[in-house]
Amino acid sequence: PNDRTQCAGYEGSLVGERQEYLAEHARRERYALLGSPVVLVTTDDGSPSFNRHVDLGARIERFHAPFHATVDAALREHRPAWICSVHSFTPVFRGYARSMAAGVLFDRFDEDAARLAAAMTAEGLPTVLNEPYSGKAGLIYSAKRHGDAHDIPYLELEVRQDLLASPEQAAVVAGRLWRAWVRAGM
Repeated sequence: PNDRTQCAGYEGSLVGERQEYLAEHARRERYALLGSPVVLVTTDDGSPSFNRHVDLGARIERFHAPFHATVDAALREHRPAWICSVHSFTPVFRGYARSMAAGVLFDRFDEDAARLAAAMTAEGLPTVLNEPYSGKAGLIYSAKRHGDAHDIPYLELEVRQDLLASPEQAAVVAGRLWRAWVRAGM
């Protein structure tokens, strides 16, 4: 069955669960939210499945477009040598434990990604390439978008969320990432 049919029976509880998770994550990370989290999932045909009453155009206009315009302006003004987008992933997904501490996602820049992954592992963060998601499968958006637009190389880092559970733990991981970045000659 297609996504819409398969999810129809439990979409409300799934959306509620994701909204609660996002609100809790924001609270833990001390993010200021402009409103309640909104979950928008698209189906295999690209149309919204959940939150059918969400005005996608308004969301793009209010959040997505201004965010990317701000990033573009910053890149024009400061032009870094690299773009590195850092994200986190759950330690367990669909019942399977994810043992790696971190991943380096890339769709190009293979040698740079491998060098950085080795440096991150040497800094105590066992790191794998293109996991838990694959840049080669198109799962890098912002870093790729801005890297391509400004002709700046880019990578995305994924760090397991349980390693970031407190500000102190996040600071330790940030230090390791910075040392790995320098060690890799990025």
